[in-house]
Amino acid sequence: MKKQVKLSDVAKPGAVLAGVVIVLVVLLFTPAVNAMGWLSLILLSIAILFSRMFVGTEYGISVAYFLFFGIAFGINWWVGLLVAVLTGVAQSLLSTRETPIDFCLRKDVGTAVRQTIRFGLVSVALGVMGWFMGPGWMMQNLILVYLGLLVVFWVILYDVPRLVLGTAPVWKVVALVTMSLLINWKLIEIFGMRYIGWLAGLV
Repeated sequence: MKKQVKLSDVAKPGAVLAGVVIVLVVLLFTPAVNAMGWLSLILLSIAILFSRMFVGTEYGISVAYFLFFGIAFGINWWVGLLVAVLTGVAQSLLSTRETPIDFCLRKDVGTAVRQTIRFGLVSVALGVMGWFMGPGWMMQNLILVYLGLLVVFWVILYDVPRLVLGTAPVWKVVALVTMSLLINWKLIEIFGMRYIGWLAGLV
């Protein structure tokens, strides 16, 4: 009798890793593909994944939003949406398994889902803004666009409800928001133009 294949068997870490390796090989050895560009994008996605899970995110210490924003703006909003979903799936899988670096990871499937939704909304918002305002206007007002989306999709949709519902101490939320805004402000101010310009010619 033929053995029935279960979804749990297909989704084992080994199968996921094999799939990633196959994709990498295809991208690297297909002449029509900018191999270095795609490899850089994959490495950036891995960096976003681990930054999303880093325990320091509870205190506003994270570069995931900066790295992600650059991809969604510098390359294309739908590429950002794809990265948001794929890193969200990977984050959910890692959250249910033991790893050698669990001591520095924040492992929670609910957090992974909420982050994925917020990153997805940022991607869509960038697509809409690009359609109505144009990329030129957005680049001229880069800091405003960057911090504006951060405030809307993180502070207002995530931090404010925690204050209203009392699910987190006021001091912790204020410290988180302050640290996050300061770090992201400096990141986009110092590296934003160069990072997005590099990404624009990447793939």
